[in-house]
This record gives sequence, structure tokens and C-alpha cells, in this order.
Amino acid sequence: MLGVTFSAALTVNPVEHHGSNELVKRAQLSDGTHSLEAGNINKGLSWMSSGILLSSLETPAKTYRIAMWTPRQRIEFWTPGVADGTTQKFKWRFYLSSQTKTTKNFFHLMQVLSRGDGGPIVTLDAVNDRIMIKDYKRDCDVTGCPSIPLDRFTDRTTVHFVTVTFGPKGSLEYVIKDAADESVALLSYSVKGAMGSDSSSIKFGTYHLAVDGMTKSLAYAGDFVDESDS
Repeated sequence: MLGVTFSAALTVNPVEHHGSNELVKRAQLSDGTHSLEAGNINKGLSWMSSGILLSSLETPAKTYRIAMWTPRQRIEFWTPGVADGTTQKFKWRFYLSSQTKTTKNFFHLMQVLSRGDGGPIVTLDAVNDRIMIKDYKRDCDVTGCPSIPLDRFTDRTTVHFVTVTFGPKGSLEYVIKDAADESVALLSYSVKGAMGSDSSSIKFGTYHLAVDGMTKSLAYAGDFVDESDS
């Protein structure tokens, strides 16, 4: 099972929903019977789901809960595609339960996605009991792609800060902090150069390879903020 709670303001802490099994006045947006469904939260954020997506009409914040019951691959949120040369700044909160186990296969928690390149440029992955940055355009031995033990990331609310300029002469500043103490970074990555082409987006959520023996995954995300200059 995967659960994701979204709040438009800082009124809902993802951790506080960890023990909640029911959300009142739920409306089902996707039921997990299709290979992939998609929709919009607002003009700045969309969702895609191969699992179950429930929308709560709680006030004052509108929340979204996702549950994955079948061995599907993807439940993610993404920003609209933008042109080369565009600079954007985002932040969100994320909580990954230690019930979620990793394998040797990819398990994306964040992607800098390039449609012109047909895939990700940089990702945050949970692989082999570690949280790690993967860079698909640069040599990590040169750029120093960081990683931390999985247990330093799970069972806590993390805050993700992304500043990105898309395009062949782009850049990325990505920092993850513990919400309980934002004075210290858990992981950070800064790089310049190729950062997508034609149309690029930031994606976050869970996207993993379905393999025999994999465990359920449980995660919460929320408090997404677009801090880009208007």
C-alpha cells in the first residue's frame, strides 16, 4: 500500500496522517484497474497513478490519498513541461515509511525529467538500502553523487528544495533536509550542464520496477510550493 496526502498549505503534516486509515468524504479519482490514469490538482501540478487515488474534501486544505494494492509501478506528481532556459524553484515534504523495502532495481522518489531526452536526467533513488542521487548525463565519480543509508531517510518527514534551470546549459541545486531540524542537510547535489531539452519537468512520488518478492510501499507527500518567480 502506498499513501500520499497532499495539502495546498502548511496545515497538514504528512506524518500526522501516517496512522489514519480513513479520510472523510472521499472521492475516488483512480481505482487501480487501469494501467495508468492521470489528472490535475491545479495548473501547476498533475498526478498519474496506476494505483488507487482518493481525494478528501476536508477543509481548509484539500488533500489527496493514494493507495497501491496491486504490483503496479508508478504513483507520481509532476510539474508542467517547460522550455529550455526556464528557471524554477520548488519545495515539498515527503515521508517514506520503513515498511518500504528496496531492491537492486530502480526506485525513483524524484526525477528531473526530459521529454526531449526521453527519460530522467537526475533522480533520487532508494536502492539496496540506500538513498542516492543518480546522474544520467555526468560521471558520478566526478560530480560526487551523494548517498545516505536508507534508515536516515525513512520514518521522518523530509523537506525537498529544488532550484533548476532546464536546457543544455542548465543547472540543478537539490537539497533534502529533516523537517525537524532544517539547519542540517541530509543530502545535497549541485551540478551545471545538460538539464533536459524541449520540455522538462520535476516529478516526485514513487516509481519502481515491479519484481517478484517486492514489499508494499508506504509514503506521504505534501505541502508542495512553487517558489518560482512569476
